[in-house]
Amino acid sequence: MLNNFLSLFGIDPIYWLAEPKWAMFSILLTNAWQWMGFYIVLILAAILGIPKEIDEAAMIDGATGVQRAWYLTVPLIRPIVNVVIMLSIAGALRVVDIVLVMTGGGPAGSTEVMASYMVNKAIKYGDYGYGSALSIIIFVIALILTALYQLLIARRQERIEY
Repeated sequence: MLNNFLSLFGIDPIYWLAEPKWAMFSILLTNAWQWMGFYIVLILAAILGIPKEIDEAAMIDGATGVQRAWYLTVPLIRPIVNVVIMLSIAGALRVVDIVLVMTGGGPAGSTEVMASYMVNKAIKYGDYGYGSALSIIIFVIALILTALYQLLIARRQERIEY
């Protein structure tokens, strides 16, 4: 469908999953689409959880819609945004289903990620020890990235409070 749309502008068909330069982009786009609804529900719940009195007080004080959004809504939903970012980081390291279903790691290994490499080594080639070691490495990397992000959030909170 997308190629038909692009052909209206004279663009040649793109082989989304067969060309190495487009395959990973296709995987990333599909993964983002898969989780977008969940993240939107989290953000929407955070926005709907903001007390109406705060918004009304800002309106009475003369704040515009953009000012209310930037100075009230964004800071009040920041904790949920931080959760969404941490879930995205952790999810990006364990994305395996989309890669294996869409490309199997190809073409020419261009969409191979650590999790799909781990599954291929353990299941496809029967090297369970190597696959287990890779899973621990993925876990440690996710743990380190999450801890670093938490430290970044804590430093930012300290800077904001003082």
